[in-house]
Amino acid sequence: MSDLLSNAPLGHDVTYPDTYSPELLFALSRDTNRQALRLPGVWHGADIWNAYEMSWLTPRGKPVVATAQFVFPYDSPNLIESKSFKLYLNSLNQERIADVSTLEQRITKDLSNAAGAPVDVQISPLGELGIVQCAPLKGVCIDNLDIAITQYQPDPGLLRCTDTAGSVTEVLTSDLLKSNCPVTGQPDWGSVQVSYTGRAIDRASLLAYIVSLRQHTEFHEHCIEKMYCDILHACAPTSLSVYARYTRRGGLDINPWRSSHPVAVTNTRTHNRARPMDAAGVVTCSGISRESVKRSMQKREGIQQCKDYVADACTERAADAVAARATHMASPAAATNATAAPTHGACL
Repeated sequence: MSDLLSNAPLGHDVTYPDTYSPELLFALSRDTNRQALRLPGVWHGADIWNAYEMSWLTPRGKPVVATAQFVFPYDSPNLIESKSFKLYLNSLNQERIADVSTLEQRITKDLSNAAGAPVDVQISPLGELGIVQCAPLKGVCIDNLDIAITQYQPDPGLLRCTDTAGSVTEVLTSDLLKSNCPVTGQPDWGSVQVSYTGRAIDRASLLAYIVSLRQHTEFHEHCIEKMYCDILHACAPTSLSVYARYTRRGGLDINPWRSSHPVAVTNTRTHNRARPMDAAGVVTCSGISRESVKRSMQKREGIQQCKDYVADACTERAADAVAARATHMASPAAATNATAAPTHGACL
């Protein structure tokens, strides 16, 4: 991998572009990493990128600021190196563009050419942004299990099923996911959701396995594919989905999911990556507009945004936290501070 990245901008000093430069996009073959995995015959997935620092000029030279969502199919031949993606987006800063639709078409063409497959692009200027929810990944959090951990390199041998007979369906989550950039060594922090049907997975073994990636060096997409394949072969569930939400770096976050079947995932930031909750147990921030969400649902099957992302964002963990803070939240000053939604930049 290091040889493949020797010409990538990541880990090198670069000059930021001041003109539109699609040639900056640096593509990496997915096959290089997948050769070391026991890939399933059939699987599904996507990589959901969010950009929080986008800007360009109107035809009259006035700046526009926006957020954006990019969905790369899991079966595209290539993924995009993140720093090259940031440089590419910054190359648009001084570009005069007629409207959002024109920009979406241009970026869609550039990213699809680099990835080798159609990429879905949704851009939301700041003035169009609605209120989106930040909430924990839904499921049972296993982080409070009292276990001893000594392994900090990926070890699928840690995974095991319980002796319980029969099949279960459950969703388990952890906020303790950490890996490292293979070029810079910088930490990548994330939350992960494992949904499956099959023999019950021993939760302590799953948590130990998740933590075992702590000193592992791979890109986000590679880590999730490794986790998916390891769990699939160690525990043999009849269905499996692994979805990770990573903290942003450089104005971008990358959120891959892989599944044995098509699933609808929500592009919702997790609580531990955002600001404190409001009085209803929900962190609010400006984000992707409702109009963009609807366009995305119509344009691409399998990557479904929340149909009503201002509802049902409170989970059991959020409700518990609200109850613990009830006395504090009862004061007028606290309620005022808690219900004031931060801007999309402050929340990230």
